[in-house]
Amino acid sequence: MKGLVPTNIKEYKAYVREKFMQSYRGKHCEICNTTYKTVAHHVIPVSRCIYHCVTPENIVVLCPKHHSMGNTIAAHSLSVLVTDKFAEWMKTNKPGQWAWAKEHQYDSGKIRWQDLYEELTGSILPIKSDNDD
Repeated sequence: MKGLVPTNIKEYKAYVREKFMQSYRGKHCEICNTTYKTVAHHVIPVSRCIYHCVTPENIVVLCPKHHSMGNTIAAHSLSVLVTDKFAEWMKTNKPGQWAWAKEHQYDSGKIRWQDLYEELTGSILPIKSDNDD
């Protein structure tokens, strides 16, 4: 969809999520302060709650080491000890954000992807719904 105007809900969703995530790339890792290949980590996993996938309160900026490749503190790891240390880090260093995530982890609702697109670009084009014929 690169460079194209979205024509359906799926494309609006992809554009909005990509633009939102891009805004966090290159910022400082909130654990070690590096800017090397940093990414936005969803505190509430998108698989659990898509409703907050583009909510700033649901984002922590992490480097690859602290996002998924670390063996001491990492948000995603095969080791429960490593992910538990990340949770402890969140509770200690980001208590407000941790509390927000716990409060909102089961939120649900309909996301208005077209409205979010309009906020990002300043314009909106009418599209045919995925459910329309």
